Amino acid sequence: MMIIRAALSKAVEWGYLSSHPLAGVKKAKEDASAPVRFLSDAELGRLLSAFDEREGRIRRERDSANDWRHARGYDPMQDLRVFAFADHLKPMVRLSLHTGIRRGELFSLTWADVHLDHALLTVRAASAKSGSTRHVPLNAVALETLKGWQHQSGSEGIVFPSATGGRFNNVRKAWAATLRLAKIDHF
Repeated sequence: MMIIRAALSKAVEWGYLSSHPLAGVKKAKEDASAPVRFLSDAELGRLLSAFDEREGRIRRERDSANDWRHARGYDPMQDLRVFAFADHLKPMVRLSLHTGIRRGELFSLTWADVHLDHALLTVRAASAKSGSTRHVPLNAVALETLKGWQHQSGSEGIVFPSATGGRFNNVRKAWAATLRLAKIDHF
């Protein structure tokens, strides 16, 4: 409706219409309190298993690539089996599940905002949906996740940097593939 209304406003502005045909039509009321979708225990179990399976596949692919490199006399890439995580997605989701921070807040999180010694992280006003800074306590899983991720990624800059070192803008492709693997329709 908003797109049609905008197009008709432009038509009036440009002189194609003498008056706006929807000028007297009021916007339909919407239910702003849509129900929150929670994962069932079975879905959560499948999701966590899917992450383990995904990480195993990534590690196997790296092992295969290193075997290929070794056979041709190339230096191997970093062995992913020495790290807690194969890539960024599993620690991102674990941290989100155990803290409730939103995607944009997660993408903007810096190590300066993470206080492992106090089991706390700070969501800055600039990245918070509410526009207010807040402090989020870390439970044992969130704390373990951040410690493991810090060990393999360092403790400077953005907690979860993109491949270029900047801020992520989405992880939809990896997330959608993991949901399919976990047989979860939508979330």
